[in-house]
Amino acid sequence: MDEVKRIYASGKVKYETKNYAGAIDDWTAALGMLPETPENREIRNDLVYNIATAQEKAYDIDRDVVHLRTARALLVDFLEAYKAMYRPDEQTVAEFKRVNERIALLDAKIAEAEKAGPAPAKKAEKRRLDLEVKQVLQTDPVLAKQYKSGRGMVIGGSITLGIGGLLLLVAAGVSSQNDDSNGGLSRAERRTNRDLAVALAVVGFAAAAGGATLLGIGIPKRRKAREAAVSRVVFAPTFGPSPGGGRFVGFGAIARF
Repeated sequence: MDEVKRIYASGKVKYETKNYAGAIDDWTAALGMLPETPENREIRNDLVYNIATAQEKAYDIDRDVVHLRTARALLVDFLEAYKAMYRPDEQTVAEFKRVNERIALLDAKIAEAEKAGPAPAKKAEKRRLDLEVKQVLQTDPVLAKQYKSGRGMVIGGSITLGIGGLLLLVAAGVSSQNDDSNGGLSRAERRTNRDLAVALAVVGFAAAAGGATLLGIGIPKRRKAREAAVSRVVFAPTFGPSPGGGRFVGFGAIARF
């Protein structure tokens, strides 16, 4: 128990100094050291609540919505354990109301975060990764050839498939002119329309099938080339100023050849 108290105190100091990730690690370690026994239930549940609070605070640092989802899940667990430990009275009802209101606020923050999209830092990391992958695809002769070939097949397949679809639509339109309601056409005109519709349909089907085949080959080929390029990009620690002052540690993309 002394070790648990020491780790808890360490986490408290980290929490107070805005090192929320460190507080989460310490309090999670303390929770793992406490057996799930009746005498530990209250302490364990308090730790769950503290970890949820640290997760919510961590979101204010890196804007990672995963922190909010984790905090919400932990608070739900906290309520379930709280319900099992205490009889319903004025105090427990008030506590339930308070935590449920907090969960509702988390739901609102999660919805707002998801609506806003990825955090700027993550967008920057993604752009950096895309640039590194693009460089690999341009400089590696084997991957460049594979990616270019796949991309060409995708472009050609898309165009060919589109032309095939258009020809099939035209064939259907020509064929519809031979409808019985259109009595102004002669037998010769109907035969011409039928032959033209058949010819357009044959060419259209062939084009659509060819386009689909090119896409079926080109898309996996292009994807495999990109996946190979991504595997050559490694992440190394990067350092920079944090929004609240001091420095943060992140990860940057570095191409590996």
